[in-house]
Amino acid sequence: MKNSNKAWDKFFIAFGIITVLSGIYLTLQENYLIGISGSMIGVWLVLQNLKKIKE
Repeated sequence: MKNSNKAWDKFFIAFGIITVLSGIYLTLQENYLIGISGSMIGVWLVLQNLKKIKE
């Protein structure tokens, strides 16, 4: 079944980008554990939802 609701996918892409940026900021503030793991989650969100939009 094809996902017809692209608005939520775009919302989660934006949320993923914000998560990556905040993860980078936390890493620069020497909070490595939360910063790196947050960035990884943000990249995962962006890639997963970009794949949904392309389908």
